[in-house]
Amino acid sequence: MSTEIILIFSILIITIVLFAFEVFPVDKISFFLIATLALTGLVSPEEAISGFSNPATITILALLIIALAMEDNGVIASLSTILNKLHFLPLFLLIPAFMLITGTISAFINTTAVVIIFIKIISELSKRFNLSESKLMMPISFAGILGGSCTLMGTSTNLIVNSVAADLGVEPFSFFEFSLYGIIFLAIGIVVVTIASRWLPKSTAENLEESYELENFVTTTVINEGSNLIGKTIKESFFHANPEASILKLTRYGKVINAPGKYVTFAQDDQLMLMCDVDTLKMLQKDKNLSILDQPKHKDSPISEEETEEETEEEKDDKENQTGLVELLILPGSNLIGRTLKQLRKNPFNNAIPIAIKKRRNIRNTRERLIRRNIHQISLKPGDRLLVEIDQKNISY
Repeated sequence: MSTEIILIFSILIITIVLFAFEVFPVDKISFFLIATLALTGLVSPEEAISGFSNPATITILALLIIALAMEDNGVIASLSTILNKLHFLPLFLLIPAFMLITGTISAFINTTAVVIIFIKIISELSKRFNLSESKLMMPISFAGILGGSCTLMGTSTNLIVNSVAADLGVEPFSFFEFSLYGIIFLAIGIVVVTIASRWLPKSTAENLEESYELENFVTTTVINEGSNLIGKTIKESFFHANPEASILKLTRYGKVINAPGKYVTFAQDDQLMLMCDVDTLKMLQKDKNLSILDQPKHKDSPISEEETEEETEEEKDDKENQTGLVELLILPGSNLIGRTLKQLRKNPFNNAIPIAIKKRRNIRNTRERLIRRNIHQISLKPGDRLLVEIDQKNISY
């Protein structure tokens, strides 16, 4: 076996390991591969960068630009609105309809744009049919792959294979040369997936409070009269040096301070939204004279009609100021990538209070990790999910 062959296989194995374990971002690994091939002399410098001028590469880039343009100019949003109107269909008709639409779109534009369309409506479908969102995405994923095989520009693989074949002297494919076979495979895929959909798990995903175990970690407390926190700044208090408790929000006379700075001074009746475990909360109640705000009433406790009317009026008055929990999926290119929870809490966006990060699964991390602590070290990466609390009026669907 020659030295060149050993080098090639060594580089391939290292590259596969790096891709599989996601040691570095995909783009950096790709540049590492190009540089390694050039430095080892397996290819010339001209050959190493020739791919950037390849017509297939430029075409793929153009397709991605078109997909982004369609999202920016509202085409994808309009299509999403149209697809929402199909919710009245039963599941066994909805799946083939969506797969047919997905496959048709994927034949002419990049599949990424198709995924963007359906991510916007997938949560509504999962609630309607009591299905896991990840399982509901499976038919759409299959349809995108099968639909992309219907035309030359349907997937980047088709374009690259066509380009390589042309370089080797083979006659290039026409745009619809293999469309008949692609349509047959797409039709078979729609039938098979629709039939198999009856075995999709019908378990509703946990709500955000349960998924992030907020009842155990996020609590709103009030500073009582006589508390030793009164008159102290956050820097001088227990919270500054103790990583077990974080102040997410401070409310004083109706005014909200998100992620208050270390020089903010505590006052009586301040409401603190804290992230801490149960043991730390018990210690704060006992030693710092804090009490938990808005403890839920027992379901059998008597409530008078006057109290009910007062609560109803208060709910109406405070409707615009209500907050809700939103889970954000971090996509490639997001300006939140690389930022830590501490940085996000210091500079909240759209008045959203970051509460926790859920790290995505990969080969190194087979289980989703929920990050509430280590807020200085853990940073966001593509595929992670960020839980935030935000005013209902600021939530954009």
